[in-house]
Amino acid sequence: MDILYAIFRVVHIFAGVFWAGTALFFVGYLTPTVEATGQEGMKVMQQLVARTRLIAVTIAAAALSVLSGIFMFLTRSWFALLTAGTATGVTQIQDGGGPPSESQAAELGRLSARGQKWAVYVPYLLVIAVVGMALNEAM
Repeated sequence: MDILYAIFRVVHIFAGVFWAGTALFFVGYLTPTVEATGQEGMKVMQQLVARTRLIAVTIAAAALSVLSGIFMFLTRSWFALLTAGTATGVTQIQDGGGPPSESQAAELGRLSARGQKWAVYVPYLLVIAVVGMALNEAM
């Protein structure tokens, strides 16, 4: 089990660092540059999104980081093992089927705009997580 745990830890740290670095790059450099250069910046962003796999790879890294972190957490904590099932049951999403109504679509748009406003904080929270991972063994 220690070898498997070590593998998941390496995956967790590398994927997390990639995720954090990409988020910092987007928020700190790419987004301000795209906004400052107008139409030309939008062409760069369209090229990046449409013709590269950066977004897909970043999402995969985020998923790997989260899933490997959950694995490590569950294998080292009986309390986590007991509460994970309860949390999963409580937060299970049921599919209502069909497209959203007009009011639901409006709410989704409002929440999306709100999420974009708060997205600038994600890279900084990821930096805190990376520092915590780095200091984990030292403390």
